[in-house]
Amino acid sequence: MDGPGHAAAYAAAHADRRDTREPQTLADLVEVYRRSPEFLTKLAPSTRAIRALRLAAIANHSIGRLPILALEARRAPRVLIAFRNKMAATPRAADEHMETISVVCNHALL
Repeated sequence: MDGPGHAAAYAAAHADRRDTREPQTLADLVEVYRRSPEFLTKLAPSTRAIRALRLAAIANHSIGRLPILALEARRAPRVLIAFRNKMAATPRAADEHMETISVVCNHALL
């Protein structure tokens, strides 16, 4: 089956396909949250837009490569504080990034 209908049928068949591997990094947890009903349907559009920017910044920053297990380590607070301190010139943005990390981690615990 080739032709225009094939591409649409293929896309529809794979629309619900999810990555089934277990999250390994903070960026993976960000992606799980980004696909969640809590993010997609339970936030106001303006909140979702702002949070999407924060999620992208976290996932694309080196902190996004932080292994999930490292979040349980004794040094985890220092790593997170260092991330926040890099945004010292914009304290509100720093707080919002930390709040977003908290939301992502809390969602992972559900």
